[in-house]
Parts: sequence; structure tokens; C-alpha cells
Amino acid sequence: MAEVTFPAYPGETFHGRVVHINPMVDPETKTTKVTVRLENPDKRILPGMFAYAKLEAQIFKDRFLVPKEAILVRDQRKLVFIIRDGLAKWCYVETGLENEEFAEILDSTFGLKPGEMVITSGHYTLVHDARVTVD
Repeated sequence: MAEVTFPAYPGETFHGRVVHINPMVDPETKTTKVTVRLENPDKRILPGMFAYAKLEAQIFKDRFLVPKEAILVRDQRKLVFIIRDGLAKWCYVETGLENEEFAEILDSTFGLKPGEMVITSGHYTLVHDARVTVD
């Protein structure tokens, strides 16, 4: 939930909902981008208007994220290709929270670990144990 006020409409509070939270936090400012959707049936809220927002928030610490483009769906199961010993390994994954850029990994069949390389492009026709090189 979000409560949004506009200096142009003193004393009025608009209610909306958070539809996107970027999981990457700026290390210097400790901020992140959030998108709030507001009802605007009478078209009073215009692009470029300054606003203050109060958000209901929850912090998700120590999450294991991979780029969303690394995730494929085969046989109605999610997977990523990991690189081990120069070979592409087909690794089924269970995902949690996601946004447009990242997906949280909850579990995997090959014990995928943070920092391990995953293939993010050219992997739609890739097969298990295919030899790969990293550019």
C-alpha cells in the first residue's frame, strides 16, 4: 500500500499500491526505485507532478537472485543453465519473488550457488553437457 500526497492538492491523500520494486539498492544513498499505481479517474494527477509517498515496506535481506533472462521453462519447469568445467549444465530451479530484471532462487537441482555463472543468452537451443566458452 502507498499513501501519496501532492503539494498541488493540500490536505488530500491518494491511495495506491506498489506494483514494482527494483531489488537493487543504491549502496551510496540506500534507495531503490518503486512504482506506485494510483487510481486517477478524474485525471487530476498529471505526468510530472511532484508528490510525497509513504510506503508500506518489507525488507527482504540476503536473497539469491539471478537475471530473469537466465530462466527458461521446459516441460512446465523452470531451469537455468550453469557452467561447470566448461560444460552447460541443465539446472532445474524453484523461484520465489521476481520483478522484470531478477528472480529469486529458492532451490535448485545442482546446488546452484551465489556467484556461480548462469547463461543469459543463446541458451534456448542449448542442451545439457554442451561445451561452452565464456567471452
